[in-house]
Amino acid sequence: MTIPVRRHLKKGDIVELVAPSSGVSADLMEKSQTTLRNWGLKPRLRRTSWNADGLYSGSDQERFEELWSAVDARDSQAIWCIRGGTGASRLLDKLSAQKPPHAQKLFIGFSDVTCLELFFADKWGWIPIHGPNLSQIANKSIDPVSVGILKDLLFGFSDQICLDDLNPICAVSDDELPYATIIGGNLSLVQASIGTFWQPGTSDRILFLEDVGLRPYQIVEKLDHLHHAGLLKQVMALVLGTFILPPEYAGEISLLEEALVDFTSRVRIPVFRTSQTGHGERNMPVLQGGRCQLFRKNTSWILSIREGVC
Repeated sequence: MTIPVRRHLKKGDIVELVAPSSGVSADLMEKSQTTLRNWGLKPRLRRTSWNADGLYSGSDQERFEELWSAVDARDSQAIWCIRGGTGASRLLDKLSAQKPPHAQKLFIGFSDVTCLELFFADKWGWIPIHGPNLSQIANKSIDPVSVGILKDLLFGFSDQICLDDLNPICAVSDDELPYATIIGGNLSLVQASIGTFWQPGTSDRILFLEDVGLRPYQIVEKLDHLHHAGLLKQVMALVLGTFILPPEYAGEISLLEEALVDFTSRVRIPVFRTSQTGHGERNMPVLQGGRCQLFRKNTSWILSIREGVC
């Protein structure tokens, strides 16, 4: 197990920029560096090109060396993924062959990066931040509220995230749920983990899921697979974030809602929806492996997530 270190950034800290998934243009990389400099941080790049037109940002070896150098460096405090896409799971074999690094670091990203977060949380005891990739902030595609909350979390002005718009899909007891850890992320990547060494433990945990580019039937097929594989058997609750449908199928949103109600009736666990985290403009950070609680306040359900373990 790695040794916990300072969980917050301060001005002048070094932040490693990594591209473990798809390619990144030089322009976007420059915008990302500028964003961090404007926050008073020092960005560090370990490559000079990121294969902007290719399937991945580089070969498996190049991407692994970039990631591992960032993980193992003793003078940097955080690692921030530029973007998602595809390909990060190809680095897990090499990553699992390494001894855990000397200290934990802040690790920020989401989407395809979910697989790395699950590995860091379950195998190394890290608490990654499932939140906006840096390119989204650089391109101003994330709303200022989400960016502000993430920034407060990173700089230590807050140690708590509250998703306060939770709506139960099924009838749920008014009693608050016991404290638990939260784990999950992109639905497609959580499904891809089934049967692998990086499959997350879900027993007595709250599982959160979100995704983009899937039609309603595909979303439910993946949820059914999780159910049949036993990942939902002993979860304390399931929290579903935003599911952004392909533009040409945006009219199927009512079908998705109907399908989720049907799914919930079959799994017989508390299931909630939130619009505050996922691939939409609102993308609140979630602390993977963080200490959380679901409780009711007046007529609303709230998911409170803090650093620390149960």
